[in-house]
Amino acid sequence: MRKDLFEFQFEAVNFVIITIDSHNVASCHNLQFGKAALNEFELVISGAEKLKWIDIRQNDFFLCQALIPFLISFYTLGEFQVKSRWIFVAVGIITLTSDLGMRDHYVAAVKASMLSQAPQAIIVDISHDVRSFDIHAASFLLRNVWRQFPLGTVHVIGVNPELTSRTPHLAIQYMGHYFVGADNGIFALIFEQDPEDIFEITLPQGEDWIFPMKGVFATAAAHLSRGGSIEFLGQRIESFNQAMLPAPSLEGDVLKGHVEYIDHYGNVYCNISKTLFEQIRRKRKYNILYKRVGFAISKISNYYTDVVEGERLAMWSTGGRLMIAINGGTTMHGGGAAGLFGLEIDDVIRIEFHGDPNSEDDLQD
Repeated sequence: MRKDLFEFQFEAVNFVIITIDSHNVASCHNLQFGKAALNEFELVISGAEKLKWIDIRQNDFFLCQALIPFLISFYTLGEFQVKSRWIFVAVGIITLTSDLGMRDHYVAAVKASMLSQAPQAIIVDISHDVRSFDIHAASFLLRNVWRQFPLGTVHVIGVNPELTSRTPHLAIQYMGHYFVGADNGIFALIFEQDPEDIFEITLPQGEDWIFPMKGVFATAAAHLSRGGSIEFLGQRIESFNQAMLPAPSLEGDVLKGHVEYIDHYGNVYCNISKTLFEQIRRKRKYNILYKRVGFAISKISNYYTDVVEGERLAMWSTGGRLMIAINGGTTMHGGGAAGLFGLEIDDVIRIEFHGDPNSEDDLQD
């Protein structure tokens, strides 16, 4: 049997197909078992002994229905016939973050392109309501959610995605996830450390060159979601463009931050983290101040319902950022915190600390 051809074909596309007999030889029903569970598997062919091959994969366990014709034709060329075939298709997850909005057909066109190339993919919308061209807002959304997806998820970023000489299209592997987008500074805003791999995408742009999410991004994401190698997408490079988020500053006993995001409830997210706040506070009393004079907040709540409905409050978001909100307030019903207090992106939020951290009289529980 030409085992060398069999292995060569799979190495070329980085997929593995398992066939098993009616006794469920080497059957694997759990698609999240990782590499170790498939270090050995068996291929059963009528009229032949069981053939055992050891770990011929280059990547994790990935399957592709497109290879079924190859498998059938290969074994019907000779004396071997496949007794039975069970094809397991690994399901890939693709997330989408863009400023395309939901009123038009654009998002549907992106998904149609991806699904035509990877029908098994699960596509998750993070948001398509990012303010136009605002990579800071897009990075905020991704920073708050990407880690919650399974390893191997492909995150496609369609905010300011045009290809230029200064903003090439990249595919990046970071902490077991993949990120696809334009090198416009957004990757530096998302990542906290150096990624494992960075590739400049050199796939043909095709007729959808003016719509990268539908064109080259969709092709790259579909390829990765099927278990394809990131190396296939282009040329390895060493770095990406840098960008910086505004950092909080400390002036005496005043910690200054900025509004970095406003959600559709009108809740205001500040770039002051709980860790930084506690380091500076040292159990002192404090007031949180913002644009509207006379509405200071002197306590950080644990729940919205810690205050009466319609009252202002400050609390820590699930991402550990300071948030100013209204209990029961929304932009559509009575106004959220942003509307009521006139807060906008980049506005200053101040926290004034009072007293001596070494004096018990000046401390707050």
